[in-house]
Amino acid sequence: MALLEDRTLYSATPLLLDAVEIHALEDGADGQLRLGEHFSLDDTGAAVEYSIAGNTDANLFALLAIDSHGTLRLDYAPDQHGVADLRIQASDGQGQLEELPVHVLVESV
Repeated sequence: MALLEDRTLYSATPLLLDAVEIHALEDGADGQLRLGEHFSLDDTGAAVEYSIAGNTDANLFALLAIDSHGTLRLDYAPDQHGVADLRIQASDGQGQLEELPVHVLVESV
């Protein structure tokens, strides 16, 4: 008789959260978004890892990064305006995965 291992399978499909909208002016101040305020994985007590899973207009940013405190940093590129749709993912290392759509509009001045 073969022994069966107890395995838990996790879906690679993230839970899609409500979108966030960020509006900025061309050559204006850099932006930031505290990601922990938008993801429910922070409520579990497990360590959460954030990543940028998509960006439809990389030219809009001089720097786009997530710092060690879970804050999305948006450093807008000089003399650029337009729209970028970002996908930010969070994982708790236990198979839980959430995705936050972020719509960024940088208006021309």
